[in-house]
Amino acid sequence: MLSETIGFRRARLALAAALCLGLAAAQVRAAPPRIPTLLLSGSNNHDWRTTTPRLKAILEATGRFTVTVTERPGELTAAALAPYRLVVSNWNTFGMGDAQWPEAARRAISGFVPGGKGWLTIHAGGSSFYDWPDYQRLAGPSWTNGVTSHGAMHRFVVQMSDAGHPITHGLRLFITRDELWNRPGVQPGAQVLATAYSESAGGGAGRDEPVLTALQVGRGRTCGLTLGHDVDAMATPGFGLLLARAAEWAATGAVTQPIPRTPLGSAEADWAAAALRTWRSGDPNGIVWALEHDAGQCAGTPGVQAAAKRLLTVASDAAATLDGRRQALRLLTQLAGPGDVPALAALAKEPALTADVAALLTSVPGKEAAALRAALPISPPVRVGSSSGQIARAAAELDAASAVARPALLRRGLRGPDAARLRAAVAYLAVAPTDVVAGLLPAAAAMAPTGTIALLDAASSRSLPTPPAVLAGVLTSARPGMAAAAVRAAACAPGAGVARLLLDTAKRRPDLAPAIRVSLSAAPSPGIDDALVALAPSYSGLAATIAYEALAERCGAAQVAKLMALAEREPGSRRALLPWLADRGGAVELERLLHLHGKVPAGERGPVTDALTRMAGRLRCTEPVLRAVRRAQGGVRVELLTVLGACEGRAALAELTQAASSADPDTRASAVAALGAWTTADAAPALLESARSAVTARDRTLALRGLARVAPQAGQAHASSVAPTVVSALALADRADTLNLLLTALASLPSLETLKAVEPYLASPETTAAAVAAQIISVEALAGVAPPEAREMAVRLAASSDPALRSRAAEALVRMDLGPNVALGARAETTTSNAPDGQGGGAASAIDGSRATYWDETDDHGPYGIRVILPAPRTVGLLRLVAWAHHDYSPRDFEVVLDGATVRTMRDAQYDGDVLLIRLEPTRCTSVELRISGWYGKSPAIRELEIYERTRREP
Repeated sequence: MLSETIGFRRARLALAAALCLGLAAAQVRAAPPRIPTLLLSGSNNHDWRTTTPRLKAILEATGRFTVTVTERPGELTAAALAPYRLVVSNWNTFGMGDAQWPEAARRAISGFVPGGKGWLTIHAGGSSFYDWPDYQRLAGPSWTNGVTSHGAMHRFVVQMSDAGHPITHGLRLFITRDELWNRPGVQPGAQVLATAYSESAGGGAGRDEPVLTALQVGRGRTCGLTLGHDVDAMATPGFGLLLARAAEWAATGAVTQPIPRTPLGSAEADWAAAALRTWRSGDPNGIVWALEHDAGQCAGTPGVQAAAKRLLTVASDAAATLDGRRQALRLLTQLAGPGDVPALAALAKEPALTADVAALLTSVPGKEAAALRAALPISPPVRVGSSSGQIARAAAELDAASAVARPALLRRGLRGPDAARLRAAVAYLAVAPTDVVAGLLPAAAAMAPTGTIALLDAASSRSLPTPPAVLAGVLTSARPGMAAAAVRAAACAPGAGVARLLLDTAKRRPDLAPAIRVSLSAAPSPGIDDALVALAPSYSGLAATIAYEALAERCGAAQVAKLMALAEREPGSRRALLPWLADRGGAVELERLLHLHGKVPAGERGPVTDALTRMAGRLRCTEPVLRAVRRAQGGVRVELLTVLGACEGRAALAELTQAASSADPDTRASAVAALGAWTTADAAPALLESARSAVTARDRTLALRGLARVAPQAGQAHASSVAPTVVSALALADRADTLNLLLTALASLPSLETLKAVEPYLASPETTAAAVAAQIISVEALAGVAPPEAREMAVRLAASSDPALRSRAAEALVRMDLGPNVALGARAETTTSNAPDGQGGGAASAIDGSRATYWDETDDHGPYGIRVILPAPRTVGLLRLVAWAHHDYSPRDFEVVLDGATVRTMRDAQYDGDVLLIRLEPTRCTSVELRISGWYGKSPAIRELEIYERTRREP
């Protein structure tokens, strides 16, 4: 750790302030456009109602993002996603069973990132769609059932494990209080950028766990951030930094946001200091590094005294470990001042600490410190030779030098081999004037590796162009970190020569490919665009891909025609450029791609077909695609039928319906596949007819599976019109797996006909589960109408041996027998001052009609109470309480109070599953209150408190 004089610290602070002002001015002059961002919300086993607004606020406060929130992500389509550059997911399916999204949404999501856009998953968003590989790849660190776990919320240190990545470059660490996942799944090829040590003593895995990953997916990027359990965790400045930087990188491949000073908050610093008291050599170093970082951030600021006092307290604590006390003294080298000398004199009397105090005193200015140091019983070699003393003197030399002499001192220090001078010079570079850094750049290749890396990074942070000759020398270095630093610096160097240097490096160093692409994408415009167009065809493999991807990343709408021409001319460019064109091209480019599709060999049509499909789905230009289909033959026509399917609309549906009955098996299969991917149920009749006329069992199965996919798009509102189509298809299925798919489709079309149609499939063990699921869903949907057939089936299902099925049937019977739930539309309030706990919401969560939300308050802080105020007086005859879980976090002992009068007292309430029915003497009232004095678990939680008037019949 660098020891500094007070004067040197002040100089650094002043220069840093000037640099920050310069950066701020540059941003005002050329603010980058805001990134259109879609934030997925509306379902999460965490409190998405509070975390979603916080995420939106953090992102928009940076000035880089415009955030739109959707609470219905399952309705997304490619067209709906087209305006956005980034998707942030605060949405998950945890606890929702086999929740699925329609095929249109799945297809749109699967194609969003590979086309060059970004995806960022927050915390529990990584616990979704466990059987959907494309989604898991987007999620980053994901919850793996049976493997992943977490302990209680606690404080821990988050460290950057890859300082060279654009997201984490310049960051170091921070402390947060959050939920740390143990053993999350990490996608193959993902870079782990930040980790946190999971203490085994706290139920952790006893190892570093990933908290932030980054992954290149096609031309796009994904990040997964496992932090962010609640709004308090999101309030940590380090979380906001990682979130915003990860979001910008995912969207653009680069990060432009400055890094502010990030000293620890008082609570975090106190926690770290307390942990240092028990720290021993060999323990994880996170606590030490956190306090070291805090010392550097506080030096020269008003917070220096509080930080110094905190460490002096640790060093003076005789009950603390010797290792912890010595570390506290070492960390004080940046903070201690003349006022701390008396406390240091007392510590110097302890033989075990004398040498440490002597080393510390070399960085403390003033006669008192010098006199104390001279009086200590330490031999000169130890006193003079201490690392911190040498560094302090080198720093003081730099501090005292004139503006003319300082560059020469810096150059000498950066060349080495004097380690103390090198460390002092590297530290000074962070705040050195821009002209000083520029003057040192020509000699960068002749410096020590550490000096070269620091100088190049200092140049890139100031947007200084490094001479191409210097970059050429450093890019060929085999020393660790040298070439990577040159790649980063190249982002500020324009010209064809730099483009060639980077592409040549990509051939030698494939490990630097992501960084090279970022630098090429961000490099100043003069000459780079034309250079990439000219150079890319002369390269092959990875280097060519990087060139084309960077070119696509750099270009905007004005360059569409130029890149379209390049894609037509250069086959090697198509995999990189065509997805970009698919997102930006218009009707003219669609026509040119259709023409190109008919010219290229069969083995090269894949990227063209994919781009056409995406472009057609975005533009919905049916007519040109129809003309191309009708004039094409053979394999070209077969592939264009897929493109036509993306257009949708009546004309496309009619053409595909006709093609589905073609005598050519490939044409028929392509048409049926396109119909099976339709985003509405309009394709269901055509698929049924195709199944009926199928020549082979394979064709019939393909059509029936497609029918099972599209039929659910009808939804409950149109179930009665589409369900007969699926019922007819059941008679054509000759395989159990196909039958089950169709029965599952029927489950999404609940109706009386569905209830009757699934009856024959209850007897077969292979189809019983799907048939029962369709029955219970239909029973639940028909509960409000309550036809006799639905009641009869509900009674049968209520006798099932399956507890979950029995509970759902009983619930349906209750709904058949009751009138409306009058709690819906009422107002709820708590009757105590307790705060919401965990992911529990306020009292309104107990009467919102959703099991996904619940009322819960601080653990072990009873008694508890909740009151519902009805809009008008009602005659209340029954309460139905849906608890958090069966005999877990649920009310056990409570009074039911109507308009202030107790009408029922419950003791040791026994739930059927998670449901408790409470019958009351019918009473006219306006308020319904539960006064809870006993509970299962640590506090009571209620998912729904339903209130009914007199029953139509006794349930």
